[in-house]
Amino acid sequence: MMFRLIIVLCLLVMTLPILGQSDDDTIYDDPLFRFPIPQGWTDMSADGLAHFVNPEETVHLYVFAIADRTPNQLPAHLIPDFSGVSIQSNPVPLGMLTWTQDVYLLPSGEILAVIYYVDDTGMTYVLAVQGSPAVLGGVTSVLNEVLLGFVIKSVDTSVPPAPYDVPENYVEQDVSVITGRWQLGGTLLIPVGDGLFPAVVIVHGSGPNDRDGTVNGVNKPYRDLAQGLASNGVAVLRYDKRTFVYGSDYADDMIMATMDEEVIDDALSAVALLRNIPNIDPNRIYVIGHSLGGMIAPEIARRDGRLAGIILMAGNSRSLVDVVLEQFDYLQTLPINANADAQSLINRLRSEVQQIPSLTPDSDPNQMLFGVYATYWLDMMAYDQIATAQNLDIPMLILQGERDYQVTMTDFELWQSALADKPNVTFISYPTLNHLFFAGEGQSTPTEYSLPSHIPIEVITDIVNWMMQ
Repeated sequence: MMFRLIIVLCLLVMTLPILGQSDDDTIYDDPLFRFPIPQGWTDMSADGLAHFVNPEETVHLYVFAIADRTPNQLPAHLIPDFSGVSIQSNPVPLGMLTWTQDVYLLPSGEILAVIYYVDDTGMTYVLAVQGSPAVLGGVTSVLNEVLLGFVIKSVDTSVPPAPYDVPENYVEQDVSVITGRWQLGGTLLIPVGDGLFPAVVIVHGSGPNDRDGTVNGVNKPYRDLAQGLASNGVAVLRYDKRTFVYGSDYADDMIMATMDEEVIDDALSAVALLRNIPNIDPNRIYVIGHSLGGMIAPEIARRDGRLAGIILMAGNSRSLVDVVLEQFDYLQTLPINANADAQSLINRLRSEVQQIPSLTPDSDPNQMLFGVYATYWLDMMAYDQIATAQNLDIPMLILQGERDYQVTMTDFELWQSALADKPNVTFISYPTLNHLFFAGEGQSTPTEYSLPSHIPIEVITDIVNWMMQ
């Protein structure tokens, strides 16, 4: 039977309010590459060889880059007297790159799996793992997270622009979105031509997202949106999220931080910036909010007071707590999460989330649940996105992928029923699309987020037609 060490990333890619950028002690940073360090593993790195051992001391992970070596010489770099027997070799597609996995049976009965990629200069990047077959099966989720998070600094692994991108139709310029002491890099695309153009600000989902919404170094859904819209006469501003740029310094008082510091304040600054850009119609500025950004879009519109409309892409209508708990239930049933490590992690995270509804203004403000302080959760629980949207008079476009397991059709149908009496609200769902608005078939899983994809042209067309009507 074929040995399958590298399966897929099977843990959680979801709508979470994890705000901080990865801390330095969770990233191994080499001049040539970087990767996420497995949580709880012991660092035994030395002499240019990254080496980590699991808590039970039964699995060894090695990572290194080396020149002028053939694939069959790589095991000897780790085991000088190597005498293993090759039992398998297979390709491992990861985004735009295809790695190779060579599997060896050692005299001890352990497995040595060597996963490598050779760049154009002949440099070989290697991730190797050693342990018994039974033990390795229990840590596949951890190992896949390392592999999918592996960055070769000299190689662009992202997908190329979508076929509908027409660069000659717009001008690109760098801008800064400034809110107080926080300065965020952004990209503004303005259509070529005279006159005043409609414009949108793209507001991120949760987590420390860059301006492109980059997923595992491969897909860039916000870039797709921006280029597709700008190619069709709509100016677009996208920017790096504050938690991406500043990490744990995204607020003056982290303990008291709310959605304002994470999302809302900077979105309002971005809208204000657009109003002062030549060739942009200040009366036709829209916000596109994705995921958490979609949930918050009605509040951004309420506070701004002048938006021409809002577009919600996979914005949850239910509480984030309910949505996340539903995600846990879904993820726990997936075959790729059947191993004990994944089940244990999901159960632990579920236990934390279940405590959130019991928070009160009298709760200890230093208490952290699911990565953020109590004040953040209290602020979010006090926000009613449906009531806020019901009180808006501006047009709204609500888009939903029917294969989305993070924000589901239950949320979409609740938006429909709650806003049914508003004639200026449009609803569109897409049978094959997931949470990132990428197409797929069958049951949606986190793994498909790493498959090279683009937002389909029909989504771009629907947004443009709605804005231009």
